[in-house]
Amino acid sequence: MIILIFKVSNDEKKLEGIHGSLQLIFDAIDSNQDEAISSEEFGIYFQSLGVSDNAFADVIFNEMDSNKDGLLNKHGLIDFLFKKNTIQ
Repeated sequence: MIILIFKVSNDEKKLEGIHGSLQLIFDAIDSNQDEAISSEEFGIYFQSLGVSDNAFADVIFNEMDSNKDGLLNKHGLIDFLFKKNTIQ
């Protein structure tokens, strides 16, 4: 089980900062700048973090890909991180 911990503040400025940071991270992962993260781009991102197990990245990607179209969009990624904190 992987637990992603986000303590969401009621402070509007802090929330804007977190949201802005997540947008920057999304843009960095989206290497072809098509406004979507493919499973390949996601795997490359995990490799850059030192995680060489592609199966691990695939499990997380598939959990985040709520509509199962093989792509993560910016809003879907941010919504996932703020609304769900456990991947099983």
